[in-house]
Amino acid sequence: MTAFPPTLDLAPALVVLPGPRAGLADGGEARMLRAPDARDLFEHGPVLVAHAAMTARRLNLSPPARSPRLFDVLELHAFTRPAAFCAPSAVGLATALGLREPHGAAEQAQTLREAADALLRELALTPVPSREEALAIAETLAKAGWSWGPAVIGALRSVPVGNQFRGSGLDVWARLMEWEDQAPPGEAGSRPIDPERAGERLAELLQRSGLEEVREAQVTFAKEAAFAFQPREREGEPRMMLAEAGTGVGKTLGYLAPASLWAEANGPSVWVSTYTRALQRQIERESRSIYPDPKERARKAVVRKGRENYLCLLNFQEQINGAQLGNGDLIGLALTARWARATRDGDMTGGDFPAWLPTLAAVPPSVQASPANLVDRRGECIHAGCQHYRICFIEKAVRASKRADLVIANHALVLTQAAFDGARTARGLKGDNETTSLKRIVFDEGHHLFEAAD
Repeated sequence: MTAFPPTLDLAPALVVLPGPRAGLADGGEARMLRAPDARDLFEHGPVLVAHAAMTARRLNLSPPARSPRLFDVLELHAFTRPAAFCAPSAVGLATALGLREPHGAAEQAQTLREAADALLRELALTPVPSREEALAIAETLAKAGWSWGPAVIGALRSVPVGNQFRGSGLDVWARLMEWEDQAPPGEAGSRPIDPERAGERLAELLQRSGLEEVREAQVTFAKEAAFAFQPREREGEPRMMLAEAGTGVGKTLGYLAPASLWAEANGPSVWVSTYTRALQRQIERESRSIYPDPKERARKAVVRKGRENYLCLLNFQEQINGAQLGNGDLIGLALTARWARATRDGDMTGGDFPAWLPTLAAVPPSVQASPANLVDRRGECIHAGCQHYRICFIEKAVRASKRADLVIANHALVLTQAAFDGARTARGLKGDNETTSLKRIVFDEGHHLFEAAD
């Protein structure tokens, strides 16, 4: 059995809902707590919370700095389950961990204790990506004063562990896989798409999504959308289609049905362009019905964004170097290092990065482990001159999109790619690693296209 430090056993859990309505769980029966008592507990601890800064605001207090007496269960989740979704609340933790949904502040406080226990036991059994690597970062966090440090180290050392890592474990760039150069995928084909087959594909996707209802309007939309995927009749005159349907028709699966058929028959890629990040992620979720296997989906459905959305490993390394010298949020960066080893694609703005992580404690914005400080926002990328070029998340996304069946991007990026593609074609130049030859494009949220072009 894992031996956890006494602090965890003694720390009461506090949940404060708007009002404020506070709940307390301290090992006995969970109960409601008066606001003044909740403030006293929060300020003098030790205490378990979910999102310390939000808890403070609901108690009319200033967001606190990290403290050895303040145990934020969301930080423990970020360490134990990096890149896994969790809403930043006690209810969100319960949902993420498969616990019973709590109702009211007192039940939620009890859930916090259960969530902390479940996460530590999970960490003791199946740490990712390895026990040695997790332990190296945990020891770095403990030295930095992370409240969860002793408990996490205790969980990881509950079974024999080697000493593979001699450093801090923060140098994740040393353990990321490099991308490999591959031969160009070749030109896409021009096989036609049968409208009836598009309707059948739609039925398959609906069944995989668990949707039994057949909407005639959606079937009609899918069949009509197949027009855009037919071979062009004359050179220089691509097939174009302007389609409109009311809310609730199911347009996304309606055009994904013929699009997926075209990609299978003719090769990469169909680009689906949106105006908002929310729709990008919705389309990515819808693609699960096309590619149910996660590994296949990772290859065939790729989200592409601009460089300003991805973790820049060079910026990350510089931030870590500064934090180790006392100028930065070392705890936040170490938790981000855990995420960097588990992320699907390095997307910090709408991907699997927990957006709440930089906001949990009072940290100056200039040194937060946040997208504002860790992505390429200043256009300073030196491309092949960077020491991390071969493991760069952006370069991986660019190369993955060249072989994907479905590329989910935004209007601004697609228009930029199209401009480069047109200029290159006009000059008779071959393709390169940065730009992509666009053959089939679906513009969703097309009414925003002109705004994106400005």
